[in-house]
Amino acid sequence: MNRIRTAEEEQEYRRKQQHETRLLNETLKGRWDQVLPGLIPGLDLAVERGHQHHITCPFHGGVNDFRIFQDFADTGGAICSCGKWTDGWALLMHARRCTFFEAKKMLVEALGGRFDASNLPVRYVKAKDPDEVARKDAFNKKIVQQIWGDALPLTDDRSAPVRRWFYNRQLHEVRGPLNVLRCHPALEYFTERNVTHTGPAMVAMMTDINGRTCGLHRTWITNDGRKANVESVRRLTSSISTHPIEGSAVKFDTEPHPVLMIGEGIESSLAARAIAGYPTWSALNQNQMTKVEVPDYVQAVIVWADRDHNGVGQTAAAELVARLRKAGKKAVCVIPPFAPAPGEKTVDWNDVLRSLGLEEARKLPIVLQVLEPLRASLN
Repeated sequence: MNRIRTAEEEQEYRRKQQHETRLLNETLKGRWDQVLPGLIPGLDLAVERGHQHHITCPFHGGVNDFRIFQDFADTGGAICSCGKWTDGWALLMHARRCTFFEAKKMLVEALGGRFDASNLPVRYVKAKDPDEVARKDAFNKKIVQQIWGDALPLTDDRSAPVRRWFYNRQLHEVRGPLNVLRCHPALEYFTERNVTHTGPAMVAMMTDINGRTCGLHRTWITNDGRKANVESVRRLTSSISTHPIEGSAVKFDTEPHPVLMIGEGIESSLAARAIAGYPTWSALNQNQMTKVEVPDYVQAVIVWADRDHNGVGQTAAAELVARLRKAGKKAVCVIPPFAPAPGEKTVDWNDVLRSLGLEEARKLPIVLQVLEPLRASLN
């Protein structure tokens, strides 16, 4: 019969586990791409192809549906229509259907039974050719300029597909001018360098803390404002080395204000904007959510989190709140009041708006608990 640990022994055990996990995280940063492919069948192809290419999902088999994050070596994160994993822990636990401690054991074994990288081969990082980097940057910048230049303001009659897209999501009170959103009337969709679809798309501009364009987010839709029949409805353009996407956001409002709201997806963020009325940005995804850079003039930040079945959205929002508080800003996280329905993976604030209606969403206790003290402090 196993003896029950005393309180002191339990505390010491937890300290040891936390210390080991810290060591593992430190060791694996910059090395997830060396370790995970040996633990997750099929992941080696995604690592070989890189973050700009989609592969057949190793989990559900979706063609050209899975890709790793740009910072995969540091984080181990990946995304697919079947899920989002912001770090290697989440990806490994999903792939192997295992617990955190089982994943930890696998990682230690992959490191040769150690918590350091002494048993891994020495990594030689090839220096990037400046001319090749400049060539890619020029090409990617040209693509961004061409797409944005061909896209139309939402007030244009030909932008009706995006307006219908918003209407279908009960985003009836989307205040203008929303200059960072446009409608491309006929945007090509590529699969392995072949055009497989051409149709309307909502195009969103991402800018950094200095207002520089970092890339474009594209959502392919139909003329009647629904999701297009393509493998991956949402895509980012390739990044430019001098203007990295990390830290950027889709900034619906840029006039200086002491309060800023940050949501995840575009539609969820616009729903939060309609509910609360403060300046709003969209981080686009959980990975970006943790890295958004906030201006000095902002005093308080409300983070409107997605409520994911696996908790990833809530965790990303909590990380952002913790970072902002550490920087001396007031920050709070607001989570949707109900969980995903059976078979669904997430609930965002657009789901809340569509379920309850705008007026009822504004009356939610969790919303009032955040907004009323904030409004009082600003008066």
